[in-house]
Amino acid sequence: MARRAPALLRGPNFVPFIILSRSRSGSNLLASYLNSHPRAYVEGEILGRLGDRSVAGVIDRAFGPQSIHLRAKGFKIFYYHPVDDDSGEVWRQLLTVPELRVIQLRRLNLLEVVVSRKLAETTNTWIDAGHARPSPKAQVHLSVPEILQDFEKTVAWERQGRERFSQRPLLAVTYEEMVQNPGATFDRVTDFLSLHPRAPRTMFRRQNPEALSAKIANYDEIRSALQGGPWASFVETV
Repeated sequence: MARRAPALLRGPNFVPFIILSRSRSGSNLLASYLNSHPRAYVEGEILGRLGDRSVAGVIDRAFGPQSIHLRAKGFKIFYYHPVDDDSGEVWRQLLTVPELRVIQLRRLNLLEVVVSRKLAETTNTWIDAGHARPSPKAQVHLSVPEILQDFEKTVAWERQGRERFSQRPLLAVTYEEMVQNPGATFDRVTDFLSLHPRAPRTMFRRQNPEALSAKIANYDEIRSALQGGPWASFVETV
């Protein structure tokens, strides 16, 4: 006997949401936590590139009729998405979604963000789902002007994100919280999405847990450049 397709429905308590972030800030980790919850589902970067699709069509499919057991459905989106459309239409359309909730995910140590991205580009390894990391460990060489520009750009994106969704429910979460206290942090997330609490589970591991001094070839130069300035905590806390 053929299995019946799951009933599709959007009940009155259905919660649409987005995970708003930038790359290398823990969005895969947070999505995996949520996907371990039986009543939640997170898609990937479905608006990362539009191609010949319409923004409205993508959003309608994401938040349209759902499997009846789902109570919260969302997707990841970065501040610079879609990469092939700078019209701003994606943000205008998201603001029309009724009851949309926003989880803004940040990584406090922006130097770790830069290093993580460059290491992923170097090794072509973007996630670690339990496989062994490449050996020997890779190192990256950083340019002080480039990393300062990256810090400023990220801070501006985050501020713009808060302002853009200032009239919508927004929960601020950090990567550091998820790593240091996953249970309490996930409790905040599930409460925000009106889900029952559940211990988070994930198959992902941190790809490069080594100290920054081991990952940055010119670490002494970077540390000297950042000490005494607004970004000093990035090197003083490692």
